[in-house]
Amino acid sequence: LNGGAIYAFTSGSLDIYDSAFKDNMAKITSSQGSAKAFGGAISAKNCKLNVINSVFDNNIASVPHNVSVGGAIYVDSAIAKISDCLFYTNSVLSSSGHSSAAHAYGGALMAYNTPSINVRDSIFLGNYGIGRFGRGGVVHLMDNDGYGVMTQVFTRCVFDFNGTNNATVQNSKAQLGSFHHDSGRLFMTNCLISRSGITGGFASEHTTLGNHVKTWKDPIVSEADLVNITVADCSGIGISQPATGTATLKVQNSISWGNSKGNISNATIVAYSCTSEPITGLGNITANPLLSEAPYYHLISRSMYITNGWFGGSFVNPRQRATSPCVDTGDPAFDASHEPHPSKRINMGAYGGTPWTAPTWYNKGSVLRIE
Repeated sequence: LNGGAIYAFTSGSLDIYDSAFKDNMAKITSSQGSAKAFGGAISAKNCKLNVINSVFDNNIASVPHNVSVGGAIYVDSAIAKISDCLFYTNSVLSSSGHSSAAHAYGGALMAYNTPSINVRDSIFLGNYGIGRFGRGGVVHLMDNDGYGVMTQVFTRCVFDFNGTNNATVQNSKAQLGSFHHDSGRLFMTNCLISRSGITGGFASEHTTLGNHVKTWKDPIVSEADLVNITVADCSGIGISQPATGTATLKVQNSISWGNSKGNISNATIVAYSCTSEPITGLGNITANPLLSEAPYYHLISRSMYITNGWFGGSFVNPRQRATSPCVDTGDPAFDASHEPHPSKRINMGAYGGTPWTAPTWYNKGSVLRIE
């Protein structure tokens, strides 16, 4: 079953602007052994997909005992561009107790075997997956190397309150990552992952997708570069990959803090980043990053910071007595020219290098009033 609202299977292009997809379902309620559900709202295969300034609300891909993928959008062998979109409470639903099947991948979005996918300036709130074998409560990325190495780019995106909402899954270890990167080359920049469910924040681990994937090309490339990312207050590990395998996970200029089972696990390289556990790497710190309250997680500064938005909002001066140690402590080789003046060097975290990060605090001096 493909696409609760739209199924695009062509060599052409599907362009969607200023649209809303609500309460669509690619759903099969019976226990048909071969049944699969792809894309609660949109399933796009072998085409170009452009989605701009659109809303996906409460769309569902669901099969009880087989593969359910892409609660809002499923992309297969297609070039996809998604920008300025809102994904809200979409889900993939399968059995949480089936002994051998029930794959639920990508609560909002799944991309499979795709030459490239580019997602920017989009917000993902409250998306989730339920299934004994679940990956990616909000996003799942999998490359079968059918078109060369899959390129995945996520820029200025927010992922909040995503994951699985089922804490009684028989094999909870199979629930991996609110944002799950399986394979391909991922470039993730200026993104916030926060308050995810029992699955943890970001997971990079190569898996197989039941009988949907017939054969694997060898070797499968699995590389993830996380630059200026904040992962905060997630249940599970903030950023992780397995201790063994050929995948590489690089973390730079990032913050992983307040996650219930640890902040960074088995990353290949960590540099100029902030986490409570000491991690070997150039420029890493363990000081409290002094993040503002959820859901925005901005760096606090004695100068000013944003209190009413993610990549937007207005700066206020809340008369703080401290400035985050993540201000001006990112990699000095990175461009900080877009940060508010004055900026000595790029900040750590999701907003580093952007106009929405906290500026350097400086003492303006004192004023003596004489009457």
